[in-house]
Amino acid sequence: MKERILVVGSLNMDMSIYTDRIPRTGETLSGRSFIMSPGGKGANQAVAAARLGGFVSMAGCVGADTNGKALLKNLKDNNVYTDHIRQVQDKTTGVAVIIVDKDGDNSIILDAGANASMDIEYISHIEYVIRESDYILMQLEIPMPVIEYVCKIAKKHGKFVVLDPAPAVQLKDELMQNVDLIKPNETECSILTGIDVNSLQDAKKAADIFIQRGVDHVVISMGENGIFYFNGQSEIHIPALHVEAVDTTAAGDTFTGALVSRLATGKSMEDSLKFAVVASGLAVTRKGAQSSIPCLHNVEKYMRREL
Repeated sequence: MKERILVVGSLNMDMSIYTDRIPRTGETLSGRSFIMSPGGKGANQAVAAARLGGFVSMAGCVGADTNGKALLKNLKDNNVYTDHIRQVQDKTTGVAVIIVDKDGDNSIILDAGANASMDIEYISHIEYVIRESDYILMQLEIPMPVIEYVCKIAKKHGKFVVLDPAPAVQLKDELMQNVDLIKPNETECSILTGIDVNSLQDAKKAADIFIQRGVDHVVISMGENGIFYFNGQSEIHIPALHVEAVDTTAAGDTFTGALVSRLATGKSMEDSLKFAVVASGLAVTRKGAQSSIPCLHNVEKYMRREL
């Protein structure tokens, strides 16, 4: 039986331009192509979890504009339940401007827009949704007081709380104690723990700091070095998928959504991590954020063939 996943987070319209390299200050470069596509870390993870087999609802805010309507439609088309997403009349929908270089790496500028309108009053009205869910998945693109409140309420109701700490900022100990699983990348680890993760030994040291602060499970994504998992006793290392990267946008979100969707179907942590590595690896072979997320059939087919 699938357990219910609630994603509380951001929704953005991504505006991506592809060029040979990231421009320097004051420099103008020619781009190869430009696309607009649904994004936002919260929505990306909701779509990934749903497309990869999860039963998913989302809570968040969009503007009452064309972009907002497009984002809601896309979520519905991907079987994400959207009745708890609020349309804010006096705000525009969040926007991300993304520059992607020839290696698939990117630089991103965000305008939060309606995402900044999420508040504790709004969350208090949908507390029953938190109570009825099994997994609560969050990121850091919405106001921090909301994140802290959701984690506290979710913990009160005994839910499994997953936090993707991006974009990384310092986190209070109380928040960390209400998180069951945290999933930073190397850069976020450096900000949150002070440890530069360049090896598995570094990852173990950083993970141990998270454990000491009250988190039960730590998953550190290390790019080409794969992922490292630690729960205070057991550790798992899964190598990265070796593919030709076209666009790394939403690769991390695909990993997180895939991991939670797999856990929610009762799979083991190791199986879920392998599944998430494949899903995120396949995502970088296509352009865009949500448009790059593979479906369940493709991930399972790859796993049967290669793993």
